[in-house]
Amino acid sequence: MHPIPYPANETVWRPAHIHLLISHADHRGLITQLYLKGDPYLETDPSASSTLAVNRILAISENSRQETMLKFDVVMSNEVKPEAGLYERLAGTYSMSDKSLIEFYPKDDLFFLKWNGQIREGVSYRGNYEFSGGVDNRTTAKFELLDNDRVNIKLHYFAVAPKHEINLVGFKAFRYNQ
Repeated sequence: MHPIPYPANETVWRPAHIHLLISHADHRGLITQLYLKGDPYLETDPSASSTLAVNRILAISENSRQETMLKFDVVMSNEVKPEAGLYERLAGTYSMSDKSLIEFYPKDDLFFLKWNGQIREGVSYRGNYEFSGGVDNRTTAKFELLDNDRVNIKLHYFAVAPKHEINLVGFKAFRYNQ
């Protein structure tokens, strides 16, 4: 079974790819995509044509039982751990300057961004209330902790199809009760 290319919109096609989410308690989580060598859409796809994707474009081979396989080595970096309770303080729904709602919620060591109901990104903690992820770590979220449990955010989002960048500011409008 092989993945196949699909249209991202009317003019852009995504190459065949496999999504991976790998996590370990002592290491920074990894969300990535693997691509197949020879796919005609590799060069026009912003994620696949990124300089960081060169080691994720893999040749299909066969093992000793004539089964199709891909080989991808994973090296995980040490995790930058946030202070206790930080994810809980930041988690919630944010009202953004473009009138959209973005929910942030933790899963393992990643912080997921759900924009108007669609999961768009998993970002990793980088320290100083900043998170990044996505293509070349170009999606960034910088949180500002205020008094009375208020939180503001500056979000720089890099969309891959069609390729464009969005800068938004917002505030936590709803928080989760424990």
